[in-house]
Amino acid sequence: MSRRRRLARGDCERLNECPHLRAARDKVLEITRELHEFRDRLIVETARGETMQQMLLTDPLTGAFNRNGLEKEFLSECSKAERFKNKRLFMLFFDIDNFKRFNNEHGERTGDLVLQEVVRAIEKCLRPYDKIFRIGGEEFIVLVPDMRSLQKACRIAERLRKTVEALKIAPHDGGEALGVTVSIGMARLGTGDSLDTLIDKANKAELEAKRTGKNRSCLYLGGEVLPVGKLVR
Repeated sequence: MSRRRRLARGDCERLNECPHLRAARDKVLEITRELHEFRDRLIVETARGETMQQMLLTDPLTGAFNRNGLEKEFLSECSKAERFKNKRLFMLFFDIDNFKRFNNEHGERTGDLVLQEVVRAIEKCLRPYDKIFRIGGEEFIVLVPDMRSLQKACRIAERLRKTVEALKIAPHDGGEALGVTVSIGMARLGTGDSLDTLIDKANKAELEAKRTGKNRSCLYLGGEVLPVGKLVR
């Protein structure tokens, strides 16, 4: 062991004495440092790029995905639905009933708070692979994939509606807590449906929910609009 240690020390001494070996060693050390710096920059830039991508797909007020996020997710879910024929994709289209009164009577800060609280409440009800999107103003869409039955999808719609109905939101200008409700329209992805045609079907069901009293869910099915409440009893 001692002879090996002496040889190792001798090698180090010869390395220090040889200018060519010292130059080669210094070059290796320099390249190693540059590689470490490049790796660190790559990690930082990757994280920054992921953050920017997330910002492009997310509504800054509510944290829900935006229309860009919806278009991306819809294509992904359509591909899955095509591969797994026994699992259906449903869309829930909803808006907040009488939303303008929150802004008009209590100020825009309260209106913003209502949007945030509704999204937060709905997110707690969703499965990990369901997603909520804000597509404008007080209008939202929830994509509900991997549904094996129409009744289960209807139960999800009613659960979301009742969850929002139970909310009590304190306005920024003080006063009593505010109640909030949503009207929900639901449609199932059909053969040949695009994102726009599916939104149109769900929107028609949502308009019928509003027309018949608000704070209810309706389903677009086969060209008809049906109240969801009767389908989940």
